[in-house]
Amino acid sequence: MSNKLVEQKPENLIYRKPTILTENVMHYCPGCSHGTIHKLIAEVIDELGIQESSIGVSPVGCSVFAYHYIDIDWVQSAHGRAAAVATGIKRVHPEKMVFTYQGDGDLAAIGTGETIHACNRGENIAVIFVNNAIYGMTGGQMAPTTLIGMKTATSPNGRQVDLHGYPFKISNMLAHLDGVSYITRQAVNTAPHARKAKKAIRKGFEKALAGKGLSFIEIVASCNSGWKMSPVAANQWMEEHLFPEYPLGDIKDIKPPENRNQPMKQEIIIAGFGGQGVLSLGKILAYSGIMQGLEVTWMPSYGPEMRGGTANVTVILSDLPISSPIVHEYDTVVVLNQQSLDKFEETVKPGGILIYDPNGITQPPTRTDIALFKVDATQEAARMGNPRTFNMIVLGAMIQV
Repeated sequence: MSNKLVEQKPENLIYRKPTILTENVMHYCPGCSHGTIHKLIAEVIDELGIQESSIGVSPVGCSVFAYHYIDIDWVQSAHGRAAAVATGIKRVHPEKMVFTYQGDGDLAAIGTGETIHACNRGENIAVIFVNNAIYGMTGGQMAPTTLIGMKTATSPNGRQVDLHGYPFKISNMLAHLDGVSYITRQAVNTAPHARKAKKAIRKGFEKALAGKGLSFIEIVASCNSGWKMSPVAANQWMEEHLFPEYPLGDIKDIKPPENRNQPMKQEIIIAGFGGQGVLSLGKILAYSGIMQGLEVTWMPSYGPEMRGGTANVTVILSDLPISSPIVHEYDTVVVLNQQSLDKFEETVKPGGILIYDPNGITQPPTRTDIALFKVDATQEAARMGNPRTFNMIVLGAMIQV
């Protein structure tokens, strides 16, 4: 859930640039896809609230200067070794969000070995793979992903199967490795494609943070300079030629086994100060469950001082009768102050969800086996000039998650 909400005005919507995207002028060629991808990564990190815990690894290539544009910690690795370097960082700092940013000339050529073995080990990292089917930085030579018949500086007559082999569909190959939990292929040449790409990047980051194994996000991109085309012509050529060879969409997404006969049960706790609307928020969830025909329990807990003191409420929603309203581990925990975070962070089930408002929290959550979502409801309620909307903003964030 984004903590950088869009500012709404009657006459229009004002877009806010991601706070971690720097003011440096990008060096990429006009029409290059890298700039758009950088923006999407910055938005995802911004929305997840993980700027201080994110580490990017970029090797040799057009994207090597990514650290100029996204304000997080970066490590430059040797050519092709990004996955190996990211593995080392993640092993030493398992609480960090570690990702690589690589081109096809790097990842699918000299870096093939490191990539395959990191995927096979199931390292809890995300790999962003920009595939423009050419060596963009060094003069437009043929890459492992170059299409059959495609002319480059080193294949002036076009790529020939008997001489150069076939295009390397690395995402499809990696799908067979058990350590990879998520593989997707996206693009950023249109606004709808960019939205899907951002969703894929976020999903990959969340899986890595939750310890679900390696996520591999391939972005099919254009290189109008290397292809010797205008930006418009390059996008058209990409749609006509690259997309059929590298079709967009999810290739692998490991989910819990589906069992339609298994009953639904959600155990939730919401905790904060008295006066923040904690009990009301839980009551709305409970009433919503009743309206849907679910079994429901609503159990509040608060000190005698109420307003200003600590308060929490446990809500259980289930298809089957609930034997007890008392819960020791939760599927979802919503915390609205530091005291609640200290008390309930460890009660989230592995793979569960923790939603928190950073206002008043001096020590953010540190667990890496759960999904963390930061929503700045206090700031948004203040911007709206109505503090009473605070708990409804939190509820909206919870529903979004």
